[in-house]
Amino acid sequence: MSASQTESQRMHHIHQIVPSVKVYYKLNQLLISMPTKDNQQDLIIVAVEYSNQKRYFLSLTFDELSKLLYYLEPCQRTLYEVLCQKKSNKLYFDFGVYIKNSFNLDVQESLLILQNLFHNVIANCVNQDSNNSTSFTDHFLVLSASTELKHSYHLIYTNTSVRFESQETISHIIMVILQHYAHFIVTPSCQQQFPPLVNINHQNDYLVYLQTTLSQTNFCNCAIPKTNITCSNFEKLFYKNQDGSHQWVFDLHVYSKNQQFRLYKSTKFGINNTLLPTSDFNFKRNYSHDETINYNNIYHNYILNHSLISYSSNYKDIIIIPYNQNLWSISNENKNYMIDLSSTDHFNSLILPNTCNYIDLRIQLEFDNYYSSIVNIRISTKQNIP
Repeated sequence: MSASQTESQRMHHIHQIVPSVKVYYKLNQLLISMPTKDNQQDLIIVAVEYSNQKRYFLSLTFDELSKLLYYLEPCQRTLYEVLCQKKSNKLYFDFGVYIKNSFNLDVQESLLILQNLFHNVIANCVNQDSNNSTSFTDHFLVLSASTELKHSYHLIYTNTSVRFESQETISHIIMVILQHYAHFIVTPSCQQQFPPLVNINHQNDYLVYLQTTLSQTNFCNCAIPKTNITCSNFEKLFYKNQDGSHQWVFDLHVYSKNQQFRLYKSTKFGINNTLLPTSDFNFKRNYSHDETINYNNIYHNYILNHSLISYSSNYKDIIIIPYNQNLWSISNENKNYMIDLSSTDHFNSLILPNTCNYIDLRIQLEFDNYYSSIVNIRISTKQNIP
């Protein structure tokens, strides 16, 4: 079936597989109709693209979504998980680099460093052993939709217990970690400059500023404290555009309210780039294969379960990390407060003084003036749909 099929044709195929599903043309209408808060985590909100940038919305159980992805033809699987603000989420990244910009970049090495960096920090912050026999790569599901034009990967942190309260919380934790690393790299122990401290409300702008500052830095082989990577490893999280500007290898704009994130086995409308596990990162977390059994459907559900970012019904003893009023903490699945995360030794070492609730006017003006002069690293406020 061609990509130009009509909306009614696409809905017909979906209703053949899941007859009772109700279709909504506005996301807000679906969210208003959702069940009570206690049952929300059992349902998955899905956006279906039926023409370029046009979508309708469904509310599905895991089994219903599994059937859709299993039985729909590849060109019909234009499905996205909608990450609703009221649901806790796994950590996730959208890694994307055009081939023409990647000649000086070892993509596989960059993917490994990104996984190593965030697993090490998060595992230590929540008092999980990050140095046990399990490889950090076993905690990440890596899906690829790469083409001859672009390296494209989704990384989902599948740690069975750790969730973040919202996409905004994920964005905050990414900034805290990157700022900690960058601060060490450009301190006088390795370099001769400090990055200016900027209010956290400017986090996307600040990350762009960091990537510009770091692109002018000489990276050494010093080990970054509280981590198991070096400054030169950190450099692999950038690539150089053809215009000479530097950019993070992962997208900063995929943590918006009601963000839509492409589902496993799905493709973008009109493009043949199905999102599938990659042989470069063979994901086998708690999965054993018995050659005497046909595992096609079991493996399909296994990968789907781990790839879903906002679905947690199959997991127990969830740890949720919220960020409220400049306070990082840990709570349980019922949002009962457990511990002030900022008071723990490992996490406290990541927090730079004055970065969250104090603005130095001189520094802010210096940042604003500097940032306004960078014409080749403007970032759009428009939400990206990976």
